[in-house]
Parts: sequence; C-alpha cells; structure tokens
Amino acid sequence: MSNPLKQELSGHVRIPPRNEGRRYEALLRLSEALSACREPEELTKILAEELREFLEFSGFYIIVYKENSTEVEWAVLGQEKGLVSAYSGVPVEERPSWRAYATQEPFHIADWNADERIPQRLKEGLAAQGIEVGSLVFVPLTTPHRRLGALGMSGTPGTAYSSDDISFLRLIARVVAFAIDDNFNLRQAEAARAEVERQNDRLRRSERELCELIETVPEMAWTAAPDGAATFVNGRWSEYTGLSLEGTVGLGWKFAVHPDDLERHLQKWQASVASREPFEHEVRFRSAVDGQYRWFLVRGVPLRDERGEVLKWYGIATDIEDRKRAEQDLSVQNDRLLLLLKLTNQITSKLELRELLRAISANIREVMGCDAVHISLPDAASGKFRVHGMDFPEGKGFVKEEMLITPVGVAKRALETLEPAVRNVADRDEFPPDYYELLIAEGVKDQCVIPLVSRGRAIGVLAIARTTEGSFVREDVDFLREASGQIAIAIENSLAFHEVSELKEKLAQEKLYLEEEIRGDMDFDQIVGNSPALKHVLQLVETVASSDSTALLLGETGTGKELIARAIHDRSRRKDRTFVKINCAAIPTGLLESELFGHEKGAFTGAITQKIGRLELA
Repeated sequence: MSNPLKQELSGHVRIPPRNEGRRYEALLRLSEALSACREPEELTKILAEELREFLEFSGFYIIVYKENSTEVEWAVLGQEKGLVSAYSGVPVEERPSWRAYATQEPFHIADWNADERIPQRLKEGLAAQGIEVGSLVFVPLTTPHRRLGALGMSGTPGTAYSSDDISFLRLIARVVAFAIDDNFNLRQAEAARAEVERQNDRLRRSERELCELIETVPEMAWTAAPDGAATFVNGRWSEYTGLSLEGTVGLGWKFAVHPDDLERHLQKWQASVASREPFEHEVRFRSAVDGQYRWFLVRGVPLRDERGEVLKWYGIATDIEDRKRAEQDLSVQNDRLLLLLKLTNQITSKLELRELLRAISANIREVMGCDAVHISLPDAASGKFRVHGMDFPEGKGFVKEEMLITPVGVAKRALETLEPAVRNVADRDEFPPDYYELLIAEGVKDQCVIPLVSRGRAIGVLAIARTTEGSFVREDVDFLREASGQIAIAIENSLAFHEVSELKEKLAQEKLYLEEEIRGDMDFDQIVGNSPALKHVLQLVETVASSDSTALLLGETGTGKELIARAIHDRSRRKDRTFVKINCAAIPTGLLESELFGHEKGAFTGAITQKIGRLELA
C-alpha cells in the first residue's frame, strides 16, 4: 500500500450484557464479511458495527507495519487529526501498538493516566488535544506466515476491558489479520498481474520496434537454429534473392549462393556451428532482378545460455560489392604497376631478342589474365610480320613462333593509325584466312592488337587473345597502350644491342684483315714499271674499276696479281670499304665455307663464337 489510510471512528457505545454464543456468531459474521473487503476503510467500518454490540470503545485502531521495518504501511485511527499530532513526536518503539506487535502479546492499560508505560509526552499530547482516555488495549495482528501489526481500542475514563474482552478481541484480530493478509496477497497478485501486463506491453512494443528495425535496415538479417538451419530472414533477403521465408528456412538459402562459393561457404558455416564460434565469410548471392551475383559479408554470432549452450544464431549479410570491386581494381593496378616495373627491368637485363619477347609475353598474359600473347616484328623479306616471342601455355600448337602473319582488317588499320584495335572471330574478314583457321583451332574468341610504337612508327605488334567472348574492356586496352611504349623501347634496345654487337664483331674482323694487309703491303709501296705490257694492264684496271662486274686476274705466282687487285679496289666505288683478300689455296677444304660465308655460335664443334664470313665483311 502507498500512504497510510486513516479513518475516524468515534462514539460511546453501551453494550448490554454480553452473551458468549452471540459473540461467536458475530465472529462468524465478521469472518464472512471481512473476506469480501478490499479497502481498509470498509474493513474498519464493518468491525466497528459488529463490535459495538459486545464492546464499549471510543476509539478503534488498526495499524499495519511494513515487514521488518518500523515504518507504518497503513493505519486507520480514531479522531484522526488529534492522534496524528499527538503521536508525531513519540518514537515508534514506545507506542502501544508497537509493543503488541513486537511482543506478540496483548498490551492492556487499565488506567491511562496512572500507567507509567505510556510516555508522558504522549499523555500530554492527547490531553492538549482534549482527548480523554480511560483504558486501552492492543492485540497483535498475526498470521502463521507473517506479523502484520496491531488492532486496538480505547475507552473513556471508567471503561474497563476484562480478560474475556481481550480474548474475544484477539479472536477478532486473528480474523482481521487473515482478511488483511488476503487483501495484501490479492493486491500483490493484482500488482504483479498489472506489472506482467505492462511488461508484456513493453515486450510487444519492443518486438514491433525490433521487427520494424529489422525490416528497414539495409542489411539482410537472419536467424538460425542451434544446428545451423535457417529459421528467419527479413524482407531485404526476399526482395534481393526472390526467395520467400518458407523457401529459405533450413538450407533453402543455398539456391541463392554462387556455385563456385557454395561448397566453401557450407564448410565454414558447418565448422562454426560445430565449434559454436562466431561465423564470418564472404560469398556471392544471386539477384532475382537481373540474375547477377554480388558479394556479401555474412556474419553470425551464437546466443548462449548460462551453460554456454547455443540457443540461437543471429546474423546479418552486408553488401560489399563496391568494396570488392575497389579491392580488385587496386589489385589490378598493383599488378599492372608491377608489370611496368618488370618491363623496365627487362629492358636492361635481357638483351637477347627472343628471350626478351618471351618474358614480356609471359608477364602480360599473367597480369591481364588472358590465354595467349605473342609479339610479332616486321619481316623485310616477305613484307609480313613474324612471330618472335609467344606465351600460350594451354595452346594446342597451331599458333607458334616463326609463323608469318599478314596484317589485314583492323590489324592493318591499327598499324596505320597507331591505335589499338579489338577483333572477334565472328568477323572472319578481319583475319588472314590461314591465321583465322589456326585461331579457330586454338579456341580463340577475341584478340586485341596493339601496335608497338616508337618515335612515331610501328616497330612491331603485340597480340593478346582470350577464349571467352567480350573479354576486352576499355581499361584493359588503355593500359596495354601505355605498356606498349615500354615494350617498344625494350625491343629497340635489344635490336640496337644486336646491331652494335654485329658491328663490333665486324670491326674486329676488319681490324684483323687490315693488320694482315698492312703486313703484306710493307714489301710493295706501289707498282713500278713503264713497259707497254704493264701500261696496257693499268689501262684495263682503269676500265674495270668503275664497273660492278667481277674481274678475274690470271698469272703466275709472283707476277703481282694482288697489287693489280688492290689497284682496282682503290679506283672503284668501294674504295672506302675494306679490301679483303683470301688465299684459297691456304684454306683447308673443311673450313672454306666457314671462312667465306661465316658461321653462327654452336653451328659445329669448336664454333664457340659467331664469325662473319669474308664475303659478308667485304
């Protein structure tokens, strides 16, 4: 109860001789009447009406204390205002009602003024209020389960309460105590029921708010049973995947997972369920609108009881498609930057042309994720392009190095405009017939042709092929255009190195021949003589020197054939070039071809370096 309830009951009642049987009848009536009471005022009114027939009193009181406390829970007092002010300064432990409550025995005062157990200030307080008390009695209000308080009455001077009156009042107190206790229990039950209803209302309101929250969040929310079977998904899931709640529960959600991700996703989920540890995995879900797959981060946490057993799984799936694309773009950029770095390194580290082109082809194929790459350079003899380096790990061998390719269609236009071009095998006219058949046999679908441009001219062609349709995007082509400049520089460096190496070797050979020539010329400063025969020969030298025809000199050993040959060379248009002389008789038969035409490194046993032939040197 909240505030103490008070009721004024006053009046003097004269009771006729009391009859014991009638008292018990009154007790039964009180028991029945009090069982229906709900308020303290009503209970006090019934008691006063019934007891006036048997007991004389001027004041009737009921005081109920809070359990294990000196605080009054509620009280009904006679002559309300006077009693309240009179008792206000008296400690609870000194009050008559508390003495009956504390001792669980009746507290009876026959003469109020003479009894020293009553605090003097209480007597003075009541006297000041004009309240006269003759006798007073309080009996405890107690049930078998708890102490409640005290029930009491007071009479004017001259009123006396016998032991029978007190015993009867104790019986009344027992009935009143049960009625009050029942009232307390009822009120507590009603309060508990009201609280339960309030809690239920709050719970229902929270559930509604939670449902609204779950349905409005941009993520896909889900729950699962302890065994991992789905039990709930929000509207976002159904909206995206097209799967209803009924179609998703259990393992129905599997139909929305990308086939390449399903097995791994199931393994990770089952492992989390078995270990009862939080779950997190990236997976692709199919959209019901366009059939495309998007990346989602699926996370779940277990709800555990006090023993650590999983009661339920709660989780969400967050769209991370944009993040995955950004990561992929960043990875592609890093790979491409690494490719440019490798190309830069290869420019300086690999100078042998075929080895260089093969390494570049392999790097580009790996970074671009394509199936085949080859680099072709112009072939002066045929007017076509020859494949010098290729990387095609899964190739069937139809397209290979050293094959000649005629630039036609977009490839020809790419060489003319120095701009990349993409062609598809569906347009047969864009390919040379023989090359087209080879590409079809290899399973190629698309090919990107990038001119390798240096100083405004195409020095070669980079061709990238894929076996899937529509696989070249603008970003790929733009990057290849940028990389082609590095590749062109690498090719030019390699060609320049090769040319320099050849010139260096040629100069070394010329130096050797010149040294031999000098050694041979030391015995002859010039041709000396004025005989008609010699003058005729010199005239023939003047005639032959201006011609590109081959000259044959005949004569015995020592007649000066070499001097005449040198004279012809000095007066020819080739006088600025090396004069190479060969003593064929001194060259072994097995070395004649090598001396005249040269040989490559490793052409035969002992050919440890490349050698330029005498004819090529001349």
